Amino acid sequence: MRSRNLLLSFAVVFAAAQLQSAISLALAQGQGRPAPKSAHPAAKPLASGADLRIQKAIYGDLPDGMSIDVTEKVRTLVKNGSLDTTASDSIFGDPYNGSVQLQIIQALAHVKYLNLGGPDGAGDITDKVKGFQNGNHFGMKMDGDVQITVDYRFGSGDRTRASSSPDGSITIDPPTKLRIYYAFNGTQACKIADLGDEASINSKNAKPIDLATLIGAWAEEMFGEKVIEVAQVDGNPTVAIDGFAVSDVKFECGRLTFRFVYPATGWRFAETIIPGPNGYYFKVQCLSDGKLYSGTLLRK
Repeated sequence: MRSRNLLLSFAVVFAAAQLQSAISLALAQGQGRPAPKSAHPAAKPLASGADLRIQKAIYGDLPDGMSIDVTEKVRTLVKNGSLDTTASDSIFGDPYNGSVQLQIIQALAHVKYLNLGGPDGAGDITDKVKGFQNGNHFGMKMDGDVQITVDYRFGSGDRTRASSSPDGSITIDPPTKLRIYYAFNGTQACKIADLGDEASINSKNAKPIDLATLIGAWAEEMFGEKVIEVAQVDGNPTVAIDGFAVSDVKFECGRLTFRFVYPATGWRFAETIIPGPNGYYFKVQCLSDGKLYSGTLLRK
């Protein structure tokens, strides 16, 4: 019995030492954030007759969080009837006016083959990882044998989970978006770009796309022969996917967002279909474990 207790004590001490070593290494490396993307070069001229008029542009935690009006700034970026920019604080400023909206709720570490005493063998390292928060951003990198999950909230938003990637890195950025309402050759439309993503408007991507076409392409890419029904009543879309519980459907500025539950596991997912410079793309976040998946959907 005494030898078993000694072995157990040794395992706990060893686990704590390994975790502390990994955190110390990450601190020593001083995981700095990459420099923000700079503005793109001036857009290439389009054929004569291209008429792009910016009506309104908003930048921040959309739709209900803190934001700033950047209409005049976006207008100055229009060149030769087209727009080519990036949703970036370096271009549009800090929409949160220096306030910290990111709240780290809980951080857990899982070390392969070791039990750290918490749920599923995890160890609570919340206080330690808070040192890696830089305003509204969070970034750190651990040894590959240490898996980190971080539960956080931004502003008054929902509790969300992020997990470290296979190389041990984990990053949380604010949900900043750039929304642009515009008219292109008389056609009213709008565009949304996430933080760090391109926001391009030109003769190729200024045309709106049918919601049913968008959903059909996504269904074929993700599920093959699943039965999809799409309806739009008074501007509010509904989506039915055979065998799935779909909720919180929103279709705005050519971007479709919704949540669904995978029946085989009960896991929850958040889906975003995004218009880009050359087509449509999808991003799926597994809300149950924080993992993110993405891919190409439609090419223009």
